[in-house]
Amino acid sequence: MIKFCQIFVIINLVLISQVSSHTYCKVQETTMIKYESTSIDNVNGIHQDINSNEAVDMLWVRGTIFYYIPARIGHYLTNLQAIWIHQCGLKVLKYENLKQFPKLRYIYAGQNQLEVLASDVFKGNPNIEWIDLQKNKLKFIDGEIFTVFPLMQNLNLKKNYCVDQHHYGKVGHIHFEQIKHEIDMNCHLPNEIFCAMQEMSHQGENYYTCSGKGTAINNKNVTISRILHNQNLTIISNPLNETQGLHIRYQNFSNFPRNLHEFLPNLIAIQIIGSQLKELNSKDIKNYKDLKSLWLPLNHIENLNNSVFAYNEKLEKLSFYGNRLKFIKSQILMPLKFLKFVSFEKNICIDIAAENSEKFDIIRSEIIEKCN
Repeated sequence: MIKFCQIFVIINLVLISQVSSHTYCKVQETTMIKYESTSIDNVNGIHQDINSNEAVDMLWVRGTIFYYIPARIGHYLTNLQAIWIHQCGLKVLKYENLKQFPKLRYIYAGQNQLEVLASDVFKGNPNIEWIDLQKNKLKFIDGEIFTVFPLMQNLNLKKNYCVDQHHYGKVGHIHFEQIKHEIDMNCHLPNEIFCAMQEMSHQGENYYTCSGKGTAINNKNVTISRILHNQNLTIISNPLNETQGLHIRYQNFSNFPRNLHEFLPNLIAIQIIGSQLKELNSKDIKNYKDLKSLWLPLNHIENLNNSVFAYNEKLEKLSFYGNRLKFIKSQILMPLKFLKFVSFEKNICIDIAAENSEKFDIIRSEIIEKCN
């Protein structure tokens, strides 16, 4: 049994000026919630006057270890409308945590350790008016979260890692386009890519490219759930299908997603620059048979095998400048009949670039001598 509350009192609520008073449950400072699986077995405390648990409409937690919102609080405090969790190391805020409070209107969880907000986090709280998550560590947010609350008056995401916005106003008069735009640009979940669509050129031909923002692909065998885009180029009827370039620059893109081709099927140019890419295999690019330019400088690639370009014979430009190449198979360039430029400069086993077929032979010799 966890004795959850210290005392029930009537207070003037400073955070939300529209509400004059709350009956609140102040969690004991000795209470520690360290595990996500924690479930509350009882709530007790000293009630003021004739109040009961049913009168409690605010949960107050401050200055204690409270990493997770435990299950079954809502079973005992059935009328919670406000939650205040301040400087408690709160790590997670999920739909499963909040759905037990269907009457929730206000949540303050400032100065904690929150990093992720998924799309359904407030799905069970349709009456939300006030969200304050300032000074957390938010990195990944689904921008659609904040478009479904007709009663919203305040949204404070100031001083987070990927967003720094605060919007406040009367019900029905808040426009969240600005904060949603910043979230779309900078706060993607790990299996999402946001495309800032741009017009580029390749050998005199114009094409549309997806300039990835807020991208985080950290593991092998990741599948993308969606690719968002800014739709600035209104002349494109189907932006992703008509996109021919992918440009990832100084993002976290350590591995190719398995299903990238399902979202961007017609790429002819791929640039992944300074994004910690660890490896390149034939399966990563085999669906891009019309690929002409592959630019991967300043990454962490160490090995290249003979089959890596087996399906990309139309490649014309290729760069592995500034990677960590130690081993390269000698026949790696064999399938590339249209190759015009290749760079292996500033690698561990090789440091050379070439722009003609004679120098390509020199590169092959150096690979055999130094990188096998």
